[in-house]
Amino acid sequence: MIKAILLLAALTAVFLILYDQGYMVINSKTAASYIGSARGTGARFTSCSGSVKRIVRFKADGTYTFLLNAALSKGDMSVELLNSARESIMHLDPAHPTATVAVEQKKKYYLITRFKTATGSFSLIRE
Repeated sequence: MIKAILLLAALTAVFLILYDQGYMVINSKTAASYIGSARGTGARFTSCSGSVKRIVRFKADGTYTFLLNAALSKGDMSVELLNSARESIMHLDPAHPTATVAVEQKKKYYLITRFKTATGSFSLIRE
């Protein structure tokens, strides 16, 4: 019993470290189908509702322009970037597909993609 508890604690610690470094995502969604890219920059989905959250870090200080290419046949989706204080610094949706943000090197940012009964695909391009 103690070994199981220690194993569970160790796995939880590993998963938290991987999430904090941006290698894991937190999925809270339902979908008939969802095929996403490895770094969260695109996906194809059917009847998707919920969100996908990941941590991102930038390798250099600077200003970046993001472009959301969303091809939806129904529903809605959005992409939001939060700073380390969890304040929104960027919000993209099909009606507002581009934004420019200033970021700092190696700071933690949260990239959240939200879906509302959406069917289609998207790609997020950083310029």
